[in-house]
Amino acid sequence: MAEGSDDHKLGWVHGMALVVGSIVGSGLFVSPGDVFAMCGSVGYGLVVWTLAGLLCLIGGLCYAELGCAVERSGGEYAIFVELLGRPFGFAFAWVSFWVQAPAAMGLLGITFARYVSVVVFPRMDDSADIDSDWRVKGVAIAAIVTVAFSNSFGLKGGAMLNTVLTGLKLVAVTGVIILGLSQVETGAHHFEEAFEVNTTIHTGGTPGLIGLAVIAALWSYDGWNTLNYLTASLDRPSVNLPRCIVWGMLMVIAITVLTNVAFLLILPPDVVASSKALAIAAGEKVLGSYGGYVMSMVVAFNVYGVLQTALMSYPFIYNEAALDGLAPYFLTDPKRDIALPAIWIPTLISLVMAVVGDFTVLTQIYGVTIYIFYALAMVSLIVLRRTREPSAYRVPLYPLLPIVFIICSVALVVNAVISAPVQSVGGVLFCVMSYPVYLLVDCATAEGKPRDGVTEALLAEESAEEATAG
Repeated sequence: MAEGSDDHKLGWVHGMALVVGSIVGSGLFVSPGDVFAMCGSVGYGLVVWTLAGLLCLIGGLCYAELGCAVERSGGEYAIFVELLGRPFGFAFAWVSFWVQAPAAMGLLGITFARYVSVVVFPRMDDSADIDSDWRVKGVAIAAIVTVAFSNSFGLKGGAMLNTVLTGLKLVAVTGVIILGLSQVETGAHHFEEAFEVNTTIHTGGTPGLIGLAVIAALWSYDGWNTLNYLTASLDRPSVNLPRCIVWGMLMVIAITVLTNVAFLLILPPDVVASSKALAIAAGEKVLGSYGGYVMSMVVAFNVYGVLQTALMSYPFIYNEAALDGLAPYFLTDPKRDIALPAIWIPTLISLVMAVVGDFTVLTQIYGVTIYIFYALAMVSLIVLRRTREPSAYRVPLYPLLPIVFIICSVALVVNAVISAPVQSVGGVLFCVMSYPVYLLVDCATAEGKPRDGVTEALLAEESAEEATAG
């Protein structure tokens, strides 16, 4: 993979577009129902959205320092291999390949399908069992497959498409916010007694359910670490990585909170908590059936862009693992930005998850596994500070910020295991399973050798081709 060539470098505009584009548009239009239902009140729901955003901003600041110190693509994989050791890097690549990437793509596909199906199939409503409808599953499969095809043509084209999609998404989301603020006079009473548990929303409000609400909100913000997957492809990463993460996350937090306020101004809290296609309900309330159709397309367009970004970033993990001899050689390709099997194998797994999975269950599995590794990334930052020279960017308020993030991550995982044991324990066990698999893989490669023989041959072939071209 020719990640060092200048014509493959991404500037700060593309970088910030990747941060914003990978977050805005998916859970923002689906998770509000789960968040407000689990919190049991409008006030606690908005607090959860704000705190979840700030937690992700803290994570982004810490990841900026890690990315500047480990200027290598692959996200957490590269960080773990460099700072914690090969077993931790393999564990992340293993769980990402089989669970996290497919679950994320399945979630995005289901979200896209919810909004498209309600319009394409007029007799379908946004009831609780919409995800089990075969038509929704068919649309989800079609969306995932078409995005996989578009990403099969390389990194630069995908980044340019994502930048355009992000700009259009911001225009669309701004329209949603303006639509909501236009209803202040009629909807302000929805915020009265905001912190009183509302039984018409749900019997929520317990600490365990609020913890699950935080996981649902964090899913909506997930993507704040996207640039760390493409660090080596970013122009001047020591400058642009922290700039893109900080400004991108501040923009996303503002958009997310304002969008939730807009929904609550338009619709009663019980409707917000129960709707599976929230933007359609909001559009129909203000603009009639035509507004519902427009909003469904706006959301579907946004989600499609997030799916595009997700499929563009995950393969970099498997490329780096293959270069280190911790994944099959066919997951890297020196002639392309991204090896096709690294795109299509997780895509096929995601299709299975989209067909057999439930949105809430997939969210919980994804949230539990990813926050285990996010906590380990904060541990990596502490190791970095103790063992290496200062990097070009240093996170402020160290060690407070990484410690706060670790505590919150551990609390979220423990709460999820207690409140939703089946899917949560399953996710944790899959993480633990990675170690015996690593031992088997490591036995097949030289201990501590950074690259396997097949990969060395591929790199030698690439060097020979570059010398010939020169």
